[in-house]
Amino acid sequence: MGTQVAAFFDLDNTLLRGSSIYYIARGLLARRLLTPAQLRAFLVRQFRWVTSNSENLNDVASIFSDVQGMLAGQSVAEITQMGREIYEERMADKLWPETLVFVREHQEQGHDVYVVTAAGQEIADLIAEELDLTGALGTRSEILDGVYTGSMAGDPMHGPAKAAAISRLAEERGISLPDSFAYSDSFNDVPMLELVGNPVVVNPDDELLALAQERGWPIHEFRGRRLAARATGGIAAVTRVAARSATATASTLAAGAWTIGRGR
Repeated sequence: MGTQVAAFFDLDNTLLRGSSIYYIARGLLARRLLTPAQLRAFLVRQFRWVTSNSENLNDVASIFSDVQGMLAGQSVAEITQMGREIYEERMADKLWPETLVFVREHQEQGHDVYVVTAAGQEIADLIAEELDLTGALGTRSEILDGVYTGSMAGDPMHGPAKAAAISRLAEERGISLPDSFAYSDSFNDVPMLELVGNPVVVNPDDELLALAQERGWPIHEFRGRRLAARATGGIAAVTRVAARSATATASTLAAGAWTIGRGR
């Protein structure tokens, strides 16, 4: 077992205020790379999946495969540059400052920090670069001769796949998972949260909120004051609470749109 401590951050509603799909879609529409009709039809399909709470990996994979088709034949370099432009135009000022405090505190303590998201590896890498993170885990697209083939390279980075990817990374990098942290807003990320010794809930959906309250996980609500008790005190408070305990619309389009997230 390694000794390095790491912190793993989900993207949408955890690091990023709102859904990355919204900002990405606006950028694509502005560039006339998607028509309003195409976007509307696709978002309806994604909304049905998200609201169904489906965790069938075959269903999830089919949705990601569907959106990958949007990239078929596109240059990776061109899509990546476009992604950088959209990030600067529409996403850079939407990062949660409160979550960034956690990021900086971890960095100051010498912890490795990763973004782990269902969004494409390209957007994940971009955010990691912009925030000076250690690295990123995202949904990978198949690439041939610098061009997207329209297929995924492996499973979408969703649900249990996040935990599996983190486990592999921990083994490769000598990361101690019992000493590490994970941050998320989504019940779909419970496998990732359970994998580490210090799970932290940020802007939780109703299911995750209930589970976090049951297990005594730290809860941070930055969207308003709907929680009666709000966790405070940065990493020190997170660690204290963890010690007392036993311890998408969605980003699926982002996984295909450059890969075009809710980083569930």
